[in-house]
Amino acid sequence: MKSKFQFYIYARDGFKNVCNHIFMSFSSVLTLIITLSLCAVVFMFVVNTNAFTRDIESQVTMLAEFNYDVTEAQITSVMHLLDHHELVYHHEFIDRYTEREEVVSQIVGDNDELRYLFERTSNTLADIVIIEAVNITALDLLEGELLVHPYLQSVQHPSDAAELISGTTNAIRVVMMVFAGVLMLLAIFLIHNTIKITIYSRQEELSIMRLVGASIGHITFPFLIEGLIIGVIGAIFPILFTMIGYSLVYDLNDGIFAINIFQLASPSPLVYQVGFVMGIISILVSLLGSLFAVAKYALKD
Repeated sequence: MKSKFQFYIYARDGFKNVCNHIFMSFSSVLTLIITLSLCAVVFMFVVNTNAFTRDIESQVTMLAEFNYDVTEAQITSVMHLLDHHELVYHHEFIDRYTEREEVVSQIVGDNDELRYLFERTSNTLADIVIIEAVNITALDLLEGELLVHPYLQSVQHPSDAAELISGTTNAIRVVMMVFAGVLMLLAIFLIHNTIKITIYSRQEELSIMRLVGASIGHITFPFLIEGLIIGVIGAIFPILFTMIGYSLVYDLNDGIFAINIFQLASPSPLVYQVGFVMGIISILVSLLGSLFAVAKYALKD
């Protein structure tokens, strides 16, 4: 019962501190709103570009052609090598007859006369294996190894465009995350200043409390609750912004952003996960700012 009463006093004092320094509290809340909203944008961007980059990279495959006189045993040895290669994610063997049938079907369509003409010509295609590397940067390493293989005559992969896209999105992600980190530090600084001003305005009261033997908890908890209140209020708008804003963008564009190949991630459960993370970050940032101020000013002799 006593602990509940004490908590009520701490909470009351925390709310009074927020009201007594409303402009500083408002600036801290506004900074949190801007910071967390931008963090939500960054997080959504990272999630979607990661998926987009993976899709692009998965479509960049390497095509290796066997020698024309390759034997079945030699093909088996190459496939066994690829099965156990650390840079190979997936591979598919296509023999020259299946490949020819696919090429002929694409060219002649339903034209029986053209098909007959193709069937009378010799098959000059080679057996091939289509290889997907574990990531796009592994393609060059894998190509270098396979080019010197005695049973393969050529290796090709069009990865330059995909590498450019992957590198660009990675650079943008890093810049945005650094920017969000700077804003978080700014939010901690402003909350720290808000709590510091509150402590300075009650310095005489705090000195008396220390003289009469007030516990550390009795002195510090109201300021921590003040920071917690700022954190909770500052998290409300970013969470709503994330849930409503992303869902609207997704619905208005039918899940497509800018270009058709850029497919957005489904809002559920992504928006709830991001909203939860934003709430936790807001509370942690606020408590950190409060703790720094309390440790430096409220507890000093």
